[in-house]
Amino acid sequence: MSVLDTLVSLQILESVKLAGDDYPMRPSLLVNGVATLVASLFGSPFPTTLYFGHMVHKSNGARAGYSILSGAVVMLVCITGLVPTVLHWVPLAVVAMVIVWFGLVMVGQAFQEVSKEHCVAVALGLVPMLAAWALQLVDLSVHKGGGSNLFDRAPKFGNELAIYGMIALSQGSLLVSMLWAAALAWMFDRRFLHAALWLMVGPVLSCFGVIHAYSLTVQGVENKLGFWVAPAFTISYAAGALFLVACHFYAARTNAAFAGAD
Repeated sequence: MSVLDTLVSLQILESVKLAGDDYPMRPSLLVNGVATLVASLFGSPFPTTLYFGHMVHKSNGARAGYSILSGAVVMLVCITGLVPTVLHWVPLAVVAMVIVWFGLVMVGQAFQEVSKEHCVAVALGLVPMLAAWALQLVDLSVHKGGGSNLFDRAPKFGNELAIYGMIALSQGSLLVSMLWAAALAWMFDRRFLHAALWLMVGPVLSCFGVIHAYSLTVQGVENKLGFWVAPAFTISYAAGALFLVACHFYAARTNAAFAGAD
């Protein structure tokens, strides 16, 4: 979680820069790390991250005081035991809608800020995240629909639902999104070596189980860390990277031929 939150913080800093504010990376991440360590001393298992939805807060006129006020209100609600009371009067779906709105704004920003040619890469980057969300819905439906579990029900989906592919995409979905989107963007720019370098990260991560690897048990989907734990994905990523290297040399030779003809 700490590694993923660090990546999210870096993405948020980039989003903030696109919104017109450029905060230094080192102190921003350092405060996150210190806050996580202090919170752990009080029993919190969750790492901290930067504020999500900077553009929305900025457009609403929020400044540093917003963070102070928000933290004070959250602390007051938590230490006084008012959470059940608040949730009784304010449905959780209403609170969740705020997060959904921030997410929609940031997705919209991604499509607006990239070049027109790269919009398809942004859309491709959403696929692993959507797979992770769909898996949660399927898993919840299985558990609530008859007391069964995904381990027993998965084979019965057959070809009507690629459940195993959905599970594989959901494992390390944030990292998979970054790899796919970056590689495709470089392909559109015909920078095939850059795209190959991004894809070559895939064999390393999948080989050790950081992405795509999983074990499906009666307890649910579990991470499967180790060595050579997702060989099909490792080989596929490596083959894709080699193909892009071949594309680079082919494109270079073709460009040289056209230049010679001119």
